[in-house]
Order: sequence, then structure tokens, then C-alpha cells
Amino acid sequence: MKRFLMILALAAAALACAVSCKKPCCDNKAKVKHVIVIGLDGWGSRYFADDNMPFVHKMMEEGAWTLTKRSVYPTASAMNWGALVSGVDPILHGFIGNTDTPTIPPRVLNENGHFPTMFSLAREAHPDAEIGLSYMWRGILPVVDTAALSVYEHFETDDEGAEAETVWADKYLKEKKPLLAMFYFDMPDGAGHSKGWGSPEYHDRLTKLDALIERIVNSVKEAGIYDDSVIILTTDHGGTPEGGHGGPTIEEIEGPLLFIGKGVKKGYELQSSIMQFDIGSSVTWLLGLKQPQVWVGRPVFEAFGK
Repeated sequence: MKRFLMILALAAAALACAVSCKKPCCDNKAKVKHVIVIGLDGWGSRYFADDNMPFVHKMMEEGAWTLTKRSVYPTASAMNWGALVSGVDPILHGFIGNTDTPTIPPRVLNENGHFPTMFSLAREAHPDAEIGLSYMWRGILPVVDTAALSVYEHFETDDEGAEAETVWADKYLKEKKPLLAMFYFDMPDGAGHSKGWGSPEYHDRLTKLDALIERIVNSVKEAGIYDDSVIILTTDHGGTPEGGHGGPTIEEIEGPLLFIGKGVKKGYELQSSIMQFDIGSSVTWLLGLKQPQVWVGRPVFEAFGK
């Protein structure tokens, strides 16, 4: 009897494994040839419903989205951009503040002497690939592992800088057709700090960025790579009407996350719990990269499929 029960248990386990291995998590093949990340610093969900962002609303109709993606704590930039690119909480990637070097030693280091990021994982797997970053706030550089990048281009934190960055992104996408690229805009955060999150000035910055996001998405299409790409639009943290962030309030913690492109569900509101570090895991899964053991993020499988 015991032998029969053991055989039955083993058969059940084998069946469960067979079923589970049909899930995306067991498939290590690349799902797309290109992943494009567009990051808006300080874009809080609390104020999104009132923003005049028609193109982003169109993206929601064409893709999968949530307004309840949660930041890591504290809700500040280096910690959260670090979590996005590194697939972990700050206690592992080491940046507990907006500093040029880790506050505490990273849990592990790659051959560049940096905590593994989605950029370095892509570089290790594809030594000759085009991998790029454009950015405004210089504080993002320490967390991304610039040694893994083909190019990283800086722009000023104002309307002129945002326009210049969008022009650069258009040319970069069409000429280089990158495996992985991230275009980072800082202006929502600047308006939030100077005038308050939810202020008219804050909404104005988001409205202007909406038009720039549309241009970048159109550039992906004009580059001829949209049908084999996933575009991810997200943020690091929100903020308060008083002009601050870093705390544990919902208005600081919750930010939008949107996916559009190949294999993405259309008009689908994500129901699962999603954290900042799940975005980097989603990027690695989409590109067929092996996630390091130290990473804690989980790909957002729910966004893909029928």
C-alpha cells in the first residue's frame, strides 16, 4: 500500500511538473528581439487619472497595464531605478541613498565589479549587441552598470533637453535597432519637487511627455522592429502635494506600469501583485536571459498571452 501511494505521489508530481513547464517561466527562449524601456521619474498613479495623457491611455487600450505597481522603500530614485534594472530590493543591490557608490556592499558582484543588472546580463549573453541608455538625472548612472552599455547619452532636465533626448532616441532606434534600450526622463520629479505632485505644473510636464512617448513608440515602428519588440513604460516613485517623496504613503509608493508590443494582452488590467524589481525580471525573461540566483523579481507573465 505504501509503495502504491509513493508511486501515485510521484506520478502526481510528474504531472504537475509537466503542466507547470508549459508555463512561460519554464521557457528560457527569447520572446522578442528588442525591449525598449521608457522611464518617467516621479510619475505617481494617484494623479494619473486626471492627467491629459491621451497617448498613454491609448497604450493602455493596446496593452497590459496596472496603476498599483509598488516601489521599493525608501521611495527615492536611485533605490528604485536600481531595483528596476537589478531585479532586487536595495538591501541587495546596495544603493540605500542617492549616492555615487553603494551604501552597503552589494550581495554579489559581476566581472565589472557591479551588482548584476539587466544591461550586464544582456551584454554577457550577447557581447556584440547594441545596448543603450539616454538619461537626464546623472544619479541613475551608478546603478545601471555603464560598462555593459554601448552608449549612454546625457540630456538636460528641461523641455529643451526632453526634446533633444526624443530626437536622439528616434535616430538611435532607427540606426542601431538596439537589443535593449532605456530612455529616462526626469521632468515629472522636478515639477513635483518645485510645485508639488498633482499641481498644474506637474500635470503640464506629463502632458508634454505624453507627446514625446508617442514619438518614441512611432520611432520603434518606423525602425521596423515594433512587431518583434516589447515597450515598457513605467516610473520609480510618486510623491506628495507638498513636494516630497521617500516615505511609505500610497501616493509615493504606487506608480503606473504598461506593456505594449509582441505577445502582450490588449486592454488588459493586470491583477497580480507587481513590485519595482519585477520589471527587470520581465526584461530578462523577454530576452531569454538567465536570471541570477540573487535576484528576487518575478516576470510579469500575466501581461502576455491570450
